[in-house]
Amino acid sequence: MTGKKVYVTSVKMTGGSVKTFEQEAQPVWVAGNVVKIAGTSLTRQ
Repeated sequence: MTGKKVYVTSVKMTGGSVKTFEQEAQPVWVAGNVVKIAGTSLTRQ
């Protein structure tokens, strides 16, 4: 059996809601960083 590593990032929006994003590459941000949502992906601001 082989597995695939997936990183899950939860983002708290300014309105208080939370959105979750999954990606295969390790994120470059850490908890507390401000990120920008670009479609279905995140970028660090």
